[in-house]
Amino acid sequence: MMTLLYKELRLAAHPASLVFACLGCLVLVPAYPYSVIFLFGCLAPYITFLHARETNDAWYTAVLPVTKRESVLGKCLLVFVFQVFQLVFSVPFALLRHALHIANNPVGLDATAAWYGMGFSYMACSTWSFSRHFIKAVTKSENHLSLQQFLWFFSW
Repeated sequence: MMTLLYKELRLAAHPASLVFACLGCLVLVPAYPYSVIFLFGCLAPYITFLHARETNDAWYTAVLPVTKRESVLGKCLLVFVFQVFQLVFSVPFALLRHALHIANNPVGLDATAAWYGMGFSYMACSTWSFSRHFIKAVTKSENHLSLQQFLWFFSW
């Protein structure tokens, strides 16, 4: 399984996903809507999956000696690793924010346990809604971002 994750990280992952994962440091910015940080975390799998489709990653993975289940698990593990990394990366910055006594966020939630719980739920719903459509139609050029945007809008 680690070899598939390594393949996904080296060949299929879009470089913007790492940049989006590092945007957890935005919790230090005063008066910034912190929920937008999770939007980047939900946008990263979309960009990565589109990049994988455009580079014919499904065809490359099909010729590897792995089952369909393992290839899907590799994609899901990639998304999980990026999203958990984003949340874990933001924890030291949230602690630093509290240590520096920066004023409370006037826009939305502060970076607390409730905010992280909200982030987990946003990312789970977004990943679930998008991944199932992508995995069913790997090589089709359908745009399933509209369903993801619909769920994101009504989750506020």
